[in-house]
Amino acid sequence: MTRNNPHTRKTYELQEPEKVTDVRMLDVGDRIIVGDRKKPLTVTFKGYKHKQELDNGREYTQWAIAAEGDWQNAKPIEIHNAIELRGWLGHVTDEASETCNDLGQPIDVQLVAMVDPYRPETELSFETARSICEASV
Repeated sequence: MTRNNPHTRKTYELQEPEKVTDVRMLDVGDRIIVGDRKKPLTVTFKGYKHKQELDNGREYTQWAIAAEGDWQNAKPIEIHNAIELRGWLGHVTDEASETCNDLGQPIDVQLVAMVDPYRPETELSFETARSICEASV
């Protein structure tokens, strides 16, 4: 396994699982229990996408994570913040109140171990590091 493998990041077990209602609170390397699974999955990706409301074209952001098990043939799953339609005009809000799978069905997510938020183990790609160096010259 490589140094930047999310499965190898040092984590701290929580005394009690914490319900996740907003995937923005998770970080790559955190361990979560999804639905009725027994084995924890590791968060391997965190990101967002911009979407537009159909009726007025306003943009909103939908956050998502990918998580997978640390065993052979483990398949990654996607978990998103649920998007709520509010008001009679169908105003979309990105305030998270629950999580859902990639089909939009609500799914229970529990945080069971987290990486140290004060010591991120972020590694830059060669291209990113080079562009940062070039910008600082």
